[in-house]
Amino acid sequence: GLSYFIKRRLRRIETEARAPTWPEVILEAACKPLCLFIWVYGTYAALSPLFVHFEKPFGENVLRNVASRAADIGGLLAVVWFIYRVVRLVDLELDKRAKSPESRIEDLEASLVGKTLRWAIAIVGGVLILQYVTGIQAGPLIASLGLGGLAVALAAKESIANLFGTVTIAFDRPFKVGDRVKIDSHDGFVEAVGYRSTKIRLWNGNLVNLPNQKIISSSTENFARRPHIWWKTDITITYDTPPEKVDRAVELIHDILEQDEETSREWPPWIFFDGFNEWSLNMRVMAWFKPQGKEPANFDYYSWRQRSCRKILRSFAEEGIQFAFPTRTTHLANDDKRQL
Repeated sequence: GLSYFIKRRLRRIETEARAPTWPEVILEAACKPLCLFIWVYGTYAALSPLFVHFEKPFGENVLRNVASRAADIGGLLAVVWFIYRVVRLVDLELDKRAKSPESRIEDLEASLVGKTLRWAIAIVGGVLILQYVTGIQAGPLIASLGLGGLAVALAAKESIANLFGTVTIAFDRPFKVGDRVKIDSHDGFVEAVGYRSTKIRLWNGNLVNLPNQKIISSSTENFARRPHIWWKTDITITYDTPPEKVDRAVELIHDILEQDEETSREWPPWIFFDGFNEWSLNMRVMAWFKPQGKEPANFDYYSWRQRSCRKILRSFAEEGIQFAFPTRTTHLANDDKRQL
């Protein structure tokens, strides 16, 4: 009945399509652990009258002692489980602060705090339950590990290195979830950061797990934090183009890029007639894509490039300027030394 009441109360969240309040989060966290707590001690209370039949002389009752200890273990497990689930309160609060414009907390840090608290609760709860079952004090047990603990530490050195890598990522903030990054040869979007590895979704759809130790020791290129996107290319025209047409080609490219509203105003385009190739006259084009009022995105960048290239193509056709392609001209001489 209690479980039904709690679930009925929680259905209002889905019906009203809103974020849960703190009391509702506590109710949701307490639902299953409370059922376990009631079931354990309810079963113990229901079986208590039967334990009288197993009582030995001098009041000793082994079955009652075992059942009582089992019930206490179940109750302790329910309490630890409840505390583990109630960490969601911290997740909700940190997530709300991370989305605030004035907050310095990022999604990555909020996620790691919740995971750390859950690990800490699970470890402490496990130690308490182990201590209650065996009667061994945890402090002397940990202190007596000695060389065994050193061996375990050496065996787990990779995991420890990855854990330190996670801490470094959290404090150094080279990227956040959703950023497009390039780490070594892996180019994709960060999906999640865990204690051991970071998940990156590549452009082809594959998911790559990179150890955090490798990430902090590799060069990381974060495309999401660039203020603009640089376009560098060469446009070549034929050698028989008159000088005034060459100058006109430079002007056309410059005007097309400068007049586009998504070309950076801080970095004007650079267009130069800068060299003589084997089969063409070369014009170096450097321009910076930076739309007004939003971050430069890859899709918008390629649309800008396509728009610019189509305008250049049409303008050259109207001016009679021909693009160069690989050619070879053979001159045949018919003099005394070089007869055909």
